[in-house]
Amino acid sequence: MIESIKLSVNAIKEGQDHSDPCFTQHELNLNEQLLLIRNILDILESIRKERSGYALEVTVQAYPVRIEQDSTPNNQVHPGFSSLLSKREIEVLNLMFDGLTNKEIANRLFISLETVKSHRKHILEKTGSRNTAAIMKFFKTQTS
Repeated sequence: MIESIKLSVNAIKEGQDHSDPCFTQHELNLNEQLLLIRNILDILESIRKERSGYALEVTVQAYPVRIEQDSTPNNQVHPGFSSLLSKREIEVLNLMFDGLTNKEIANRLFISLETVKSHRKHILEKTGSRNTAAIMKFFKTQTS
């Protein structure tokens, strides 16, 4: 997961040895990051029109969220199941427990809908379950 993104655009006039900064933006929260990504082409086109005759130098830096080694996620799934399921499968399962749809899970975890379906399929196989209700029952009976 990305904590912050920095986008900077410099305009460089041919024959000059320095660049002219024309856009720098730090995006710190998720909504702003998504907005920046969705609008990046519009931003560049606007700068390109404004700085006609200039070459654009675009730099995007993404800074990942730092995760402490000792931190224990607050999962609904008992930690003992980490040997049965992958970390990502546990994340998907916890969101299933929260009642999220496949599409909502995909959006929350920034993965495709097909990837969510694949994780669900693996959870079904690993628990010997036939459907979501059986998965819920499996984990409830294993932790009681």
